Parts: sequence; C-alpha cells; structure tokens
Amino acid sequence: MAKKSNSKNMLPNGRTAKSQDYFFRLPKELFKCSGYLGLNKTQRALLIDLCSQYNMKNNGNLSLAPSLMEPLGWDEKTVRRNKKALIDSKLIRVTGHKELNNYKYMYLYALSWLPVDDCSENLYREALNEPKKSLRF
Repeated sequence: MAKKSNSKNMLPNGRTAKSQDYFFRLPKELFKCSGYLGLNKTQRALLIDLCSQYNMKNNGNLSLAPSLMEPLGWDEKTVRRNKKALIDSKLIRVTGHKELNNYKYMYLYALSWLPVDDCSENLYREALNEPKKSLRF
C-alpha cells in the first residue's frame, strides 16, 4: 500500500514538493549605486517589475512589451518614457530584438549586474561578450 502524504503539498517521503515559483535576490550594492539612486520612484518600480521576469536562465531575454507590462499596471507611454532612464543609468542594457508583425520590433533587455545568458537566437552576439557591470560606486 502506498503511503499518503500527511500535509498539503507534501510528498510521501515527508519532503515538500518543489514549487515552480521563483524569487529574485536584489544585491544590497544595487541600492547604493549612483545609477539606482538617480532614478525616480516610477523608474525604480519599472526596474523591479522587469526583474520579476528573470528566472535564473533568461537574462538577456527580458522584455518591456505592453503585453507583459499591462497586466502589471503599466501604461505603454509610461514604460516608453522611463525605459530610457534605466538604459542611461546602465542598470539594464539592450541585448537583442524580435521581429513582430507589421515590421515592429520588440527589444530584449538584460540586467547589467548579471551575466547575459545565451537563451535566444534573437540576441546580439556582442551582448554575450559584454562583462557584467559592477555595482560599486
């Protein structure tokens, strides 16, 4: 007779089932670096929401597309207006683009303090060779 689990989400061997939920650790140095300190509250929130897409193997394949950002409460104009500040602060960098219908492009981004993962054929080759940015100030 097979053992039954004695608790919700617990396997018969007593361990909990692995969750598909990810978490993202922000380094303490990020909050002290000049690039982050120069951002306003909206730009900081946009950076955090961009970080929420990261799953430990897709840095370089992050997107600020309206289909991803609108469910998080972002207006397309607000994202467009504030992403330049994130790029100028060198906290994110453009790593590639995907062609969409009607000759539009969706740009891909990477968090600059992490190494870029080779996760998509749409990445620029030079983006893979760029070193990660130090957050020291």
